[in-house]
Amino acid sequence: MKKIICLLLMLVLCLGCFAACKDDGNTDDGSNNGGDTGDTGTTKTTAEEAKDYIFSMYKDDSATTASDYLRPSVVVIEGKTCQVAWTVDVTTGVTVGAVDTETKMVTIDVDDEPTADIAYKLTATITDPEGNTATISFDRVVPKFKVMTYAEYAAKADDDNVVVEGIIAGIFSNTNGSKNNGMYVQADNNEGGFYVYGFADNKDPEADLNLKVGMTVRVKGVKDTYNGLYEIINASVEITNSELTKVEPIDYTEIYKSADSLAADALAGKQSMLVTLKGVEITTQEEANGYFKFKLGDKEAYIRISSSNNCITKDQITAF
Repeated sequence: MKKIICLLLMLVLCLGCFAACKDDGNTDDGSNNGGDTGDTGTTKTTAEEAKDYIFSMYKDDSATTASDYLRPSVVVIEGKTCQVAWTVDVTTGVTVGAVDTETKMVTIDVDDEPTADIAYKLTATITDPEGNTATISFDRVVPKFKVMTYAEYAAKADDDNVVVEGIIAGIFSNTNGSKNNGMYVQADNNEGGFYVYGFADNKDPEADLNLKVGMTVRVKGVKDTYNGLYEIINASVEITNSELTKVEPIDYTEIYKSADSLAADALAGKQSMLVTLKGVEITTQEEANGYFKFKLGDKEAYIRISSSNNCITKDQITAF
């Protein structure tokens, strides 16, 4: 099993970030148990309030856990520090790591490539300074390992875990002057492409991960959609073949010309692939913003050469 490195976001989730005020009375099943109401005369213990707080943090998380993830070992409720012990009810496939003394987080370590689904219950046992305890559980599953086709990837909902493979067609990174780190991966059967936006360890794909265009890689991460564009975020990358294979662009000239509209599925149904269009006419250039409108047949579209996240360097952008 691979040990994940905390995200930059998670690195700052130290003791102070897990502080909470009074809860809203919700229990782990979403019902209202009264809280500090006057009709029952009862008051929740700090441990119970911490339980409600943990529920509110993770109630919307996906039940599928295809990669390692983090959970807090302490939460603070109105200045009172509660200890949180995490356990699982399975003996293989999922383990709970030791507490990181710096971040106060624990890693839930899951099998990277299980041969079958592993259903398990993740339980938090909370103890407050007065010795009161409360527990809350979450039903989770480690999915059977499977490399997805492009169609399966595209059909996944946001926040679902995904695993894809292909050849790196382009890299944008801090090394080449981009503001963020990521890459484009083309399925080796040219079924589609995968846009990887950001890595789980926040490293530079070139300087830190030694990735190069043409390598074959396996990418694990979380599906997301941004302005209609499918993305893989929080990604981890495994090089499956370090030999460099040239990615040949797919000729979309006739597909473009014969499409009913720019939104036609034949034209826009596959994303993030390296393609070529031949015989276009550049109709408008907005060099300051990097927009270049072009026309082919009776349809006009545009490309944008952005200086913020691009697979070519700033010098190459200027040359273009």
